[in-house]
Amino acid sequence: MLVLVTIPLFRNTLGSEAYGVFSLLALVGSVNTFANLGLNAALVRFLAEQGKTRESDHDIVVTLIILSAVVAPVTVVALVFRDGILAGLLGVPPALLGDAEWLYNAMLICNVFVILGQTFTAVLDAQQKVYLTNAYQMVYSIVYWGLILAVILAGWSLKEIAVSLVVSTALWFFLVAYSSARSWGRLDLTGLRADGMAAAKKQLSYGTQLYVAGLVGFLYEPLSKLLISHFFGIREVGIFDMGLRAKNLLSGLVLKFLSPLYPLLSREMDARKVRRLVHDMEQKLFLLVLPALGIVVVTSYPLIAVFFNTDVAEIAVTVAWIVGASLFGHTLIPMYVFLMAKGYASKTILIQGLNVVVNIVVFLICFPWLGYFAIVIANSVAIVSGSLLVVYYQRRYLDSVIFDSAEPLLAMFGTFAFTTTLALVLAHVWDTGSLVLVWGPIMILFLTIVLYRLFGLITPVDIARYLGEETVPARLSVRLLCKRGGLL
Repeated sequence: MLVLVTIPLFRNTLGSEAYGVFSLLALVGSVNTFANLGLNAALVRFLAEQGKTRESDHDIVVTLIILSAVVAPVTVVALVFRDGILAGLLGVPPALLGDAEWLYNAMLICNVFVILGQTFTAVLDAQQKVYLTNAYQMVYSIVYWGLILAVILAGWSLKEIAVSLVVSTALWFFLVAYSSARSWGRLDLTGLRADGMAAAKKQLSYGTQLYVAGLVGFLYEPLSKLLISHFFGIREVGIFDMGLRAKNLLSGLVLKFLSPLYPLLSREMDARKVRRLVHDMEQKLFLLVLPALGIVVVTSYPLIAVFFNTDVAEIAVTVAWIVGASLFGHTLIPMYVFLMAKGYASKTILIQGLNVVVNIVVFLICFPWLGYFAIVIANSVAIVSGSLLVVYYQRRYLDSVIFDSAEPLLAMFGTFAFTTTLALVLAHVWDTGSLVLVWGPIMILFLTIVLYRLFGLITPVDIARYLGEETVPARLSVRLLCKRGGLL
């Protein structure tokens, strides 16, 4: 909720150029993509497999040592070349260079906290204590946006916002570090000098594959911002950032829900259970994503119109396309996590590489006749193309696809098409403005439930698998959503 209040107030108060600079300098936060070497994801996997052992203790310490050795020179280099990066690479307007320097330096300090802090979140995640990392992330988000809101209401500038970023990130770091130490216990460093090199090789061997995938992924959204900055301007960067933030807001909810999946798949050795879990979770995500997509399509314009005074149409189109494509991609997250957890991390490099290539190619093709919206289309097409490659890998490594037959897929898309079209037509006929934000989602959800039940897309077995057999939520869900038989 703070995000919905703060971003429009930020843009309306400090101006579209100031927000564009803030969005552009968020790229500096991507330095952790270059510096983390994929070690934190690798650490989750190894700790989940090994449990609380001396080898695991050594892995934790070695990860912190390697990351510290990497982040220090990266930060120094970024500081040395600060002027060239701000004025040349990022194209910050001269009038905003002073405040931009404060933001830039603050982002670099935050990166140090984030890179090292992710080691502690990896320790918690490996112990299936994802609820703690999610709670600390929520605290961080509240403090982060709350401080920015306070700065804006106080009439201050980007300089004070820079200070608030450091404060919120440092608070998050100390929370996760303390919680991790308390949860894991004392570290046994016996034999670390002798075993440290072997631990480092193990971590780097697998982490490097994840690192390269992240590095390639860096060329996706950040490169899009750079393209916009050079082809259009700072104002357009801010507009595009609205779509990314809306996408990240929804993505955060999905990823929090699925975050236990990575350590779970890392530990599970039964291939049949793994296949069944990935297969079933993808189907259930499809059931949830399609009505969410319909709500996004129907409510994007009226929602943006409530919060913003200018560029409403451009922001609404950006949000609808980017969020819609992202929701489609989220249905394949279980398979993507499988590739990371089961030794196929190199395939994620190809997936991210395909996203980058498609993004650039589609942008260059569409730019002459679509202008700014070429990058919106390019991002959306890239997400869909990467998702199709994930489906190919699922067929190859798990001998399955998302659906075993076409009937449930047709039923779901038919439901989506009917409910979304009906809501759009009624919104046009009634011209109720912001009221569509209330009745639009309610109508789509109601009709989706009715049609899902009619088609038998959800069965009592599905409900029991996730909610239990005799619980009150399970019984209510069966009555509401299920009929005898079913397509899935």
